[in-house]
Amino acid sequence: MEIARNEVRLETGIQDPAKFNELAGPVESKHPASWLRKHMENGDEVIRVVDLERGVERIATADEIERGVFFKDYSDYKAASRS
Repeated sequence: MEIARNEVRLETGIQDPAKFNELAGPVESKHPASWLRKHMENGDEVIRVVDLERGVERIATADEIERGVFFKDYSDYKAASRS
């Protein structure tokens, strides 16, 4: 995730990382964190993301795991999305 943010910072021409963080913060906060769940599958722990758009759970990507949150349930997820 940091590599991608750094690439965007360089593409926008903002040399100061602190300034970029200040500008990017409001945009990034508009996107809710992925809703993660841990499952045991065949003896291994697997992290899945709740994909509400498709109505399924799928294997979480590395980025989703890094930025995601293990919400207790849907109401917990919605409460976090509103704040």
